[in-house]
Amino acid sequence: MFMDCAACGKQHIAVRYPVLRVSADGEYEELGVCASCRPQFVPVETLFVRLSGETYTQGQRPPSWSNGAAVQWQAGEPFNPSPVPLSEYPLIEDFEILLEGVISKHRLGKAMPWYFVWLFSPSRGYLTHILGADELKDLCRSHFQIPRGDFVYPYHDVDQGWHISMAEDEAFVYVLAGGGPESGSLTLYTTWFRVAKPRYAQQWEQAVRVARALLRKKNR
Repeated sequence: MFMDCAACGKQHIAVRYPVLRVSADGEYEELGVCASCRPQFVPVETLFVRLSGETYTQGQRPPSWSNGAAVQWQAGEPFNPSPVPLSEYPLIEDFEILLEGVISKHRLGKAMPWYFVWLFSPSRGYLTHILGADELKDLCRSHFQIPRGDFVYPYHDVDQGWHISMAEDEAFVYVLAGGGPESGSLTLYTTWFRVAKPRYAQQWEQAVRVARALLRKKNR
């Protein structure tokens, strides 16, 4: 898709960069400009926001965590990843469902951030997200159900080569996430962990309550 530069009028530019221009009344106006015009303006700065009010930049975000080694499993089969026994999966005791907002710095305090949903650990960082439950609006749908599966019928979803799978027993929820590469019909998962079943459910239930409260606030 080609666009035009809002500064010089150049047409059919492949990339349009978001920048700020100060209007006559002192307010910021957001523009999309070409690479040549970009240095003339202040770039749009993206901030990330927690519900606590904490804000931080991309460079200040927590790391994304993975195990450093892959396990493999074939979707459509009973849940039995190899070669690591489920009993050796790292237990994420501080597991959270994190609602993290994204907003341009000049809009902070004037508009509500766009919230995304993460499986998160304060001590490790971002674990993964779940397709169909990765935005605030997804949690607010009347038919939303907490993602879960069992060992016969595991939860599994895939989008553009990125997979997430999970199953639970009486004590734990086991989560696999990764993007391949695939070996035959097997998918390689580079992030794998377990969460105590009560904490997994409690964190999702809390996130749904908070998401619905935020949506009500947005719609006032």
